Amino acid sequence: MNTKIKGTLLALVGGAFWGCSGACGQFLFDHYNVTANWLVPIRLFVGGLVLMIVYTIKSPKQMVSVWRKPGNIAPLLIYGLLGIMLCQYSYFLTIQWSNAGTATVLQYLAPVMIMTVVCVTERKMPRLRELAALVLAVAGVFLIATHGNFSSLAISGKAVIGGLISAATVVVYNLAPRRLLNEYPAPVLLGWAMFIGGIVLALLLKPWTVHAELDFAGWTAVAAIIFLGSVAGFTLYMLAVKYVGATRASIFASIEPVTAEVLAVVWLGSPVYAADVVALIMIVSTVFILAVDEKKKA
Repeated sequence: MNTKIKGTLLALVGGAFWGCSGACGQFLFDHYNVTANWLVPIRLFVGGLVLMIVYTIKSPKQMVSVWRKPGNIAPLLIYGLLGIMLCQYSYFLTIQWSNAGTATVLQYLAPVMIMTVVCVTERKMPRLRELAALVLAVAGVFLIATHGNFSSLAISGKAVIGGLISAATVVVYNLAPRRLLNEYPAPVLLGWAMFIGGIVLALLLKPWTVHAELDFAGWTAVAAIIFLGSVAGFTLYMLAVKYVGATRASIFASIEPVTAEVLAVVWLGSPVYAADVVALIMIVSTVFILAVDEKKKA
């Protein structure tokens, strides 16, 4: 198979798996006595453990070597705790407070936030395309939060804040490990980050004190979140980056919010509003706008 076609398919499937993971989270929150406080520590711990086991079998020396340099410890902990852990926790809290489609679309504000951080840290003015992306992102958040009605919020304020925190922490986990990614494989860093984040969050939230009454469908949803959303989704996306590059992979993976929105409406019965559809188009379009800029720079 042509490598470009293969990379495109891998990115699309990986993004769809991420969207499916969000919808499965909403399914659990809607139908079982499950909250993000129980789900996220388990997802992180088990997903991280699986990645670590797989990569230890493949390359045991690299799994350990990342800790041998003292300068690696701080960025890896920042990546794991302020990036992966806080991102996943705020994302699933936002699903719990709203729905999978809303939470995933809000998380896709991250590329605009990354662009803003880069402009500030490099002390440069944003270009016209970047300003357009910023305006579209802000307008998209407004539509999601209000459905176009200036007088009231259509979703809770805490859901909006949770979604914005989720997007901001995507910035952290994209920028914090940049130096480490030049030295170590991404699955090694992600495995450790998820594993550490899962342990810390479990110690804080004590999920073992919750008796989750799940049937086969419930446990299937948990397994999908761990193995499709964490292990398979990330692995497929990284393979896509290898074949078509990060810019194209990010474009194709933006099927994630579309998948989450469609599943939330069709499978879970979430109401659909014209404002939500317009907001989704606005926010996802920023990925394409900024990706065009990256392609031109390359």
